Amino acid sequence: MTDFAFSRGVMFDTCATYYDDDEKTIWYMLENNRVAAFESDGNVDPLNEGDLVFLYHRDLGIVAAARVIGGVKTDPPHDAVYRDVEWLTPIPNRQQGVTRSIPAKRIREIVGHDFFFAHTIKKPFLTIPESDMLLQALRELMN
Repeated sequence: MTDFAFSRGVMFDTCATYYDDDEKTIWYMLENNRVAAFESDGNVDPLNEGDLVFLYHRDLGIVAAARVIGGVKTDPPHDAVYRDVEWLTPIPNRQQGVTRSIPAKRIREIVGHDFFFAHTIKKPFLTIPESDMLLQALRELMN
């Protein structure tokens, strides 16, 4: 079990498919402790404070997990809408890049079902037991 209460888990895409520049996606989120959507697409609106968010990066899978700790905010210079997060796993750094992740196939094995991967927020949302299993697997992988 996690060491905090949450209502659901959400896989949130970094949207690297739409932005060639990782500055606008994964590193923006990791280095600023945020889960973000760009060009005001509204994808952070469905998140709730306390949700467990798994950051999913194209071709890699889940690279980090965090708890949402704030309301919706905007960052006009980066054309971002975001929520602050508290990382629950070690996060990759820019110099080394992403060296560990849970790929889509392994995610399916852990939770026992598939997801609609085409959207920023992957559906269905994760249940508490599924989220716990993914978080535990990610923590083990990172240590």
